[in-house]
Amino acid sequence: MKTVLPMEIVEAARVDSSGEFFTFNRIVLPMLKPAISVQLIFTFVESWNNYFLPALLLDKAEMKTVPIMIAQLRAADYSKFDLGKVYMFILLAILPVLLVYIFLSRYIVKGVTAGSVKG
Repeated sequence: MKTVLPMEIVEAARVDSSGEFFTFNRIVLPMLKPAISVQLIFTFVESWNNYFLPALLLDKAEMKTVPIMIAQLRAADYSKFDLGKVYMFILLAILPVLLVYIFLSRYIVKGVTAGSVKG
């Protein structure tokens, strides 16, 4: 598997007598920001929308997570079914994910465009 990081850049930093800490913080880490941003988005979405483990472990009503509340509201009988609450909880579940994506998308776009510019 070919690495995303060109080793020639790391070797050039070593030739210029750059230490490992400086090479990682000033050269490697900025180049890996797009990959780290994507991983942060995936990790946040997976943990925010986790249903199985909280449903298995939590038993108190005040500790229920948003996906569990959505499932409980949808499972209610039709006389108690309030579609407004369901949509409000869906918005509450989507909004933080959307904000994290908007915040981290600039790093992804910079990483995609960085390889296309010569110079």
